[in-house]
Amino acid sequence: MTNTINFKQSKSKIRNMRKLPETMNLDDMRSMVSHFPDMLRNPTPDPDIIGICRDYHRDGIEGLCFLGMGGSLIVGSYVKEILSQESHIPIDIVKTYFLPKWVSKDWIVVAISYSGNTEETLTSLGHAKERGSRILTITSGGQMAKEYSRYPQVIVDKGAQPRAAFPVLLSEVLPISESLIGVKITNLVKVSENLISASKTWGESISKPSVIAQKIHNRIPLFIGAQHMSPVAYRAKCQINENSKAEAFYSEIPEATHNEIEGFPYNEKGSIIPVFLRCFGEDSQISRRMDITFNLYKEIGLNPIDLNSIGESKIDSMLSLTHYLDMVSVELADKRGVNAVSVTRIGELKKRLAFKG
Repeated sequence: MTNTINFKQSKSKIRNMRKLPETMNLDDMRSMVSHFPDMLRNPTPDPDIIGICRDYHRDGIEGLCFLGMGGSLIVGSYVKEILSQESHIPIDIVKTYFLPKWVSKDWIVVAISYSGNTEETLTSLGHAKERGSRILTITSGGQMAKEYSRYPQVIVDKGAQPRAAFPVLLSEVLPISESLIGVKITNLVKVSENLISASKTWGESISKPSVIAQKIHNRIPLFIGAQHMSPVAYRAKCQINENSKAEAFYSEIPEATHNEIEGFPYNEKGSIIPVFLRCFGEDSQISRRMDITFNLYKEIGLNPIDLNSIGESKIDSMLSLTHYLDMVSVELADKRGVNAVSVTRIGELKKRLAFKG
């Protein structure tokens, strides 16, 4: 295995991704969420970037590591789960300032920062650079675009909130990752079409987002997922936090049935409302455990909610429920009378971190 950067790899691979949909209002979260399927469409992944990734795969890779924070890094969690049964190399996720020791020069490090200025990501990316790891960055600009322009790089269109840009980032990170591990690239145009069809059935195959928003209004949703629904549960928690300005949490089955299940009081409604995320083709052991846990929570008066994804493939089921729960967060924001776009406290935190006095 070699760490040498040849001429092809040293040329800056910067491109402007297709523009965000012209009809999308960047000041309106409902508009951005409604355009989720459109933003996912990526019929032509950059051939130079894909070629470099395939070269890396042929040379040999010990592991794949995603760096990022918040709405940018959730993409890495989805990709890790989508590829978990196909990848012959470990896939790691780092959301802190420090790069684990095992991420060496023979790993691929994919740094994702929509703004390009995420402090934690830039710091851990600096560690990867020091170790000589093979680096690829995905950003809309900022410090990352400037400092790492000599590495393979994808520049995406800017303007959306990072959490709303999730489908745009996924449409780049997924084909890159598939090329790195040597599997067929997913047809995201078809996935986008499936999402549009699925959203038209809201209210038939699954409750309207406004109905679920009403059920969790003035409660604290606990999104519960298993296997590839776990990152969907985490994403839903984050969307309620940022868009709805409300408390929310997430957990995973089977782990939650070994501890969390004992934390709820009996015969008392309480403030928590469990929301189970289900999908087609669940593992039989997982399915049985989810069913029993749901019934136990129902018996103690928690009034849990069951949400079933739409679609038979892993990626269809994950993204159909992601799109749906994004809209639930917008509906809840409306009920709470808050601005789903603004993130005042996050902005204040960044301002204080930047203050050196």
